[in-house]
Amino acid sequence: MLLIGAMAGWVLACGIWDLRCRRVPNWLIWTGMAVAVSAWTVRIGNNWGNLLMPTVITLAAWVLGFSFWYVGWWGAADAKFLMVLSLAFPTLAMLLLVSGANLAVGLLLDKKRIGRRTMTTEQISLPAIPILGLGWLIWIGMTLWVGG
Repeated sequence: MLLIGAMAGWVLACGIWDLRCRRVPNWLIWTGMAVAVSAWTVRIGNNWGNLLMPTVITLAAWVLGFSFWYVGWWGAADAKFLMVLSLAFPTLAMLLLVSGANLAVGLLLDKKRIGRRTMTTEQISLPAIPILGLGWLIWIGMTLWVGG
């Protein structure tokens, strides 16, 4: 529960920063990374055998985040935000909900996809970290509801 509380505060801070400044500073990303790494340390303990699947999911999220940033679908903060969350909570459901929420909103707001014919590839600008955070909150809520 401590990890969920710490990460919820971090998600909220990132969301507010993104809404106000349209960017998330690296010191805030590194803070989330430090919390996520300490969660890994606690989770591992002396049991290295259960690390394969969380490692694969985390690496997949990092590749996904970097790829979406590289092709221009996400900003750098969006990719780094997903990378931190996948390190703290390496589950496939979290990865799908968080990245799916951002991609769905991005596709919905794409002017070409909603039927407006324009000559530009301009998108309606929207801070994505709050959307990613909403996907994470939905996942946390579902996890606590089912698990609790």
